[in-house]
Amino acid sequence: MASIQPISTSRVTDAMTRGRLTAQIQSDQLDLFRLQNQLSTGYRIFLPSDDAAAAQRAMALQRTIERKDQSLTNLQGARTALATTDSVLNEVNQGLNELKAAALGAISSTATDEERQAVVGQIDELLNQLVRVGNSTLSTNYLLGGAERSNLAYRVTSEGYVEFLGDESSPQTFIDIGQLFNTGTSGDEVFGGLSEEIRGGSDLHASLTPLTRLDQLNGGLGVTPGGAIEVRFVPTLSSSPTTSSVIDLSQAKTIDDVARMIEAGAPAGSRVVASVEGDHLRLDVASGGVTIKEVGSGRTARELGLLSTGSPQATVHGSNLDPTISSATDVNDLFGSKARGRIVSAGDNNDIILTANWNGAQLNGVTVNYIDDGSAGLETADYNGTTNTLTVHVATGVTTAAGVANAINAIANPPFKAELDYRDQTTPSARGGGVVEAGAGLGVGIAGG
Repeated sequence: MASIQPISTSRVTDAMTRGRLTAQIQSDQLDLFRLQNQLSTGYRIFLPSDDAAAAQRAMALQRTIERKDQSLTNLQGARTALATTDSVLNEVNQGLNELKAAALGAISSTATDEERQAVVGQIDELLNQLVRVGNSTLSTNYLLGGAERSNLAYRVTSEGYVEFLGDESSPQTFIDIGQLFNTGTSGDEVFGGLSEEIRGGSDLHASLTPLTRLDQLNGGLGVTPGGAIEVRFVPTLSSSPTTSSVIDLSQAKTIDDVARMIEAGAPAGSRVVASVEGDHLRLDVASGGVTIKEVGSGRTARELGLLSTGSPQATVHGSNLDPTISSATDVNDLFGSKARGRIVSAGDNNDIILTANWNGAQLNGVTVNYIDDGSAGLETADYNGTTNTLTVHVATGVTTAAGVANAINAIANPPFKAELDYRDQTTPSARGGGVVEAGAGLGVGIAGG
């Protein structure tokens, strides 16, 4: 049986020593090789891994040098473009001076027709010269074509006119890192290639009308779809209960829809009257006050200008709804708004809508009086512009809203148009059939602007 001989400790040590010496020799040879390459080439780093931090700094510096070199090239090109443009403009100036001298000579009393015709020919020649100058190029770029200089700057049309095809911007280039510089000028500045814009002198604002769409409000931002508001009614008599209701406005399309839905969904006992007044909505209650809040995280009350979270108010004046102008806006609605309001009587089928026949604030706050000195079917009305009072002569308990509307519309050069309010009707056939009562200051004051 063979015996196992123990490994000599000295032999293991010698093998490890030889391994370390071999690795050291190889490392020294590699360092010598790198040193030889550095001495022979002048480069300290051949691969980024040789010195990562130094390589990163070197690459950043190299990029900066390359960008600076490109900026120098750009600067030289800009100098050439500016010099060429300056030469072109001097040629234009010289031609105009020569033409001015010839024209001054032609308008003298001693100039002959032949001399005048010669000046006309000179004008035509200068025009052609200016077109050629306007189409001067540097390399493939038209110097006076603006920022986009690859297209023809000027051309003569078949009708004999000169058309400018460039733009009004100046060409630019980077002359240093982050520094743009104009390298020319636009033909629009040299020859006036583009006419000045025509600006109207009137500040046009669309007025708020019952038919104004909700998407036209707030400068065109509109009202968030699917919204609702909460109206809380606090009656004057403390013995009466406080009521509230959430009014769904998700189906409203116009501001009149909003007013109708608010009236229909108002809290019990409030009898809210909603109307368009000037540039905002107005809510009125007869015997108490209301507050208007958002529902949840909604914004509808704020967007309709009705948010009112303080003490209850008998009249809530909304904020300016700022309707935007659209292709469907009536021209008559651009110069202020017509005063609008409602004459509200107790009962049903007897409310009347008043709309001024012209824009402006002069008919704001009219007082409406029903005087019991008329005859049923023969009602008359008159308007006093000094006191801004509209008086209707009625037969109390007999005269209907339809009779009042007819009397107002029969005024000579009537300041208002009277219409029966469909929101007060019980049925379409009953609209306007309700009787009115004599009284002063009826209903809601109207306002426009």
